[in-house]
Amino acid sequence: MKSMRLFAIAGALFLALASSQMADAQIKITEGNIDALKSESKINVEFVFDDMSIGKIKGNNISDKKTEADYVAEIVAEKNKKTAGKGDEWAKAWVEDRKKIFEPHFIKYFEKGSDMQAGSISDAKYTLIYKTTFIDPGVATGTIFGTRTATVIADAWIVETANKSKVIAKITQNSSGVANSLFDTGQRIGDAYYGAGRLLGKFIKKN
Repeated sequence: MKSMRLFAIAGALFLALASSQMADAQIKITEGNIDALKSESKINVEFVFDDMSIGKIKGNNISDKKTEADYVAEIVAEKNKKTAGKGDEWAKAWVEDRKKIFEPHFIKYFEKGSDMQAGSISDAKYTLIYKTTFIDPGVATGTIFGTRTATVIADAWIVETANKSKVIAKITQNSSGVANSLFDTGQRIGDAYYGAGRLLGKFIKKN
């Protein structure tokens, strides 16, 4: 019995370590360092969604990659063909969900992970510019077959708020959601932003 308990504890520790290593593997500092944030209790956050692409991620491969404009046009036409006006409603939500879901999810869980106050804070010494470069919107089928959680790939730049041309660090991040039963596209992508904020916050706190 004792050996079984020890085996269970060892297994739990292994899974925790593996999870931590996987989280770190999703985030990488490509330039500079984040030492300057160690003494900061707050950070200004700005989001950029320009020039991002949309596609599907399976394993480490990206397929069906297209510009955001082409993706939106395709979905709008598809939905309008089934129900008049449905595609236009979807396109409106596609943009509105950024302020309504994506950004709040990211900020809320970034704060939890980093223990820093984050958001639109003009007097913060540093600004986090979070530029989304790729989104896999995922898909929910109601079964385990064909279901795919959403994924967000982004560049996160830490800059001086007073002089945003002064870049302190550049970070790349790849983060997937965990919920595979969210049928609403915005909520599914929002789940990926929740994960992105939490992991980046923890990464900054740890490093």
